[in-house]
Formats: sequence, C-alpha cells, structure tokens
Amino acid sequence: MASQNLKPSLAVLPLLVVSAMVLPGCDFLAGLTSYACLVSPDAPHCYQDAAVQSGNPDDCNKVAQKEEFKELGSNPPQDKCKMMVAANKEDPKICGTLKGGLMSYSKEDCEKTIAETATKPVTCSSLQGDSAATCVNQVTEKTLAEIDVLKADSDKSPEKIQALQSKMDELSKMQQMMTDVMKAQYDMQRAAIQNLRI
Repeated sequence: MASQNLKPSLAVLPLLVVSAMVLPGCDFLAGLTSYACLVSPDAPHCYQDAAVQSGNPDDCNKVAQKEEFKELGSNPPQDKCKMMVAANKEDPKICGTLKGGLMSYSKEDCEKTIAETATKPVTCSSLQGDSAATCVNQVTEKTLAEIDVLKADSDKSPEKIQALQSKMDELSKMQQMMTDVMKAQYDMQRAAIQNLRI
C-alpha cells in the first residue's frame, strides 16, 4: 500500500530536478510547491497554502471544484483560498473575485476576515460598513498596544519618539471612524508622546 503512494511522488522527482535548474529564487520555491501539490493527498489545502505564500490570488484557480459543489455552482475551497490571500495582503479588491454561492464564502465574508486581521489604517479606508468599523477597532487597538510597548522602553531617543509619532499619525487618519472610547485613548497617547518631547 505504501509503495503505491510513493510511485506518483517518485514520478515527479525528475520534474523537481529540472525545475531546480530552470526556475530562479522564489519562482523555484513556488514551482516546488506547485509540483508538491500535484501529488498531495490534500491538493486543495496545498494550493491554498501555496497561493497565500505567493500572495497571488490567481494561484487559487488551481484549487479544483469538488464534485459535491458542482451542482451548487460554487467552489468553497477556491473562495476560501482567495479570502486567505486577501486577508494576508489586506487587499479588499480580491474579495470581488470570489465566486460565492451556496455553501461558499461571500465578498462580505472576505471583507470581514480582512477587517478582523488588519494591521494598517489604509486597509480600513477601503472597507465599508461593519467591516470598516471592525477594522478601525482592530487597527486602533493593535497600534495603541504597539505605542504602549514603545513608550515603556527606557530609550527616549529622537528616533523612538519619531516612531511613536509615526504610529500616532497612522491612527489620526482613522480618527473620524473611531469610537468615543478609542478617541479618548488616542488623545491620551498623543499627550503622553508630547510629554516625551519636552
């Protein structure tokens, strides 16, 4: 039984060797991953991982539609793949490429996932409604925590103070979207940074 599973893997070995000679750098690694996915017993998840690593949502097109979804006209594994790439890149435009449908993910699901994992204020400005609000909360909390860590450091160098100010500048772009509590936290942090400059 085990030897039958090795035969397809061994058949791909020459392709891997040729790839090593032809594909440079990251392309080589992406090529290796693609070949590994050909023989993987869990190809959909393999291709999802490869697409997230490459950051290219088009790589998700390699995720084949499972038989049980053909009648439904959806491809949840492929949509999940695109959603994972979109969240990793914080790029809501990718959400518009999801096929959606029964038992799959929607554009709104994708945007919500991005919002819940966002790290950059610019991401929030490209979202709408509840997703934008969730994103603002996520980014504000994360950035304020980063500011607390920077402030706790005993180093009060001009570079550190500039790093703190840069974080506050990032947050100021989202101030109109913040809740009252977050605005109060923002104001307290801004005042604390001004005191460091004195």
